[in-house]
Amino acid sequence: MKKNKKAFMSTLEAVIAVITGFLFVSFIISSRSPTGTFKENIDLMSILKDNPGFRQCALSSNLSCLNDALALHYPDFVKVYNYEFNVTTSPRSAPPDMPAKDIYLESVFITGNSTFSYPRVVRLYYWTK
Repeated sequence: MKKNKKAFMSTLEAVIAVITGFLFVSFIISSRSPTGTFKENIDLMSILKDNPGFRQCALSSNLSCLNDALALHYPDFVKVYNYEFNVTTSPRSAPPDMPAKDIYLESVFITGNSTFSYPRVVRLYYWTK
């Protein structure tokens, strides 16, 4: 009879451990807040990269020209988002200082044209106002 009682207690301990573990894991998962609302990629660069004016602005690293091109093609975007362009020659350059918000990034690598090859990486950082 003592052996049956020991087996019953071991089984009961195992069941309590499984239930406690399940409750702990379910509590941890449910208490985690999502990392934020996921926004679909606006995909501005896929259209701008084919624009010759935008490409010329990028190759000359003219940020005001890039801002004007973005405002011209996407006037609603500039009303909703704050943004910053970063044009570099190195794809490994560090990002500029950004505000403490959810920041989205789009980038494009522009190599130049058939007569002029001077690669640039254009990054567009944007966040809601």
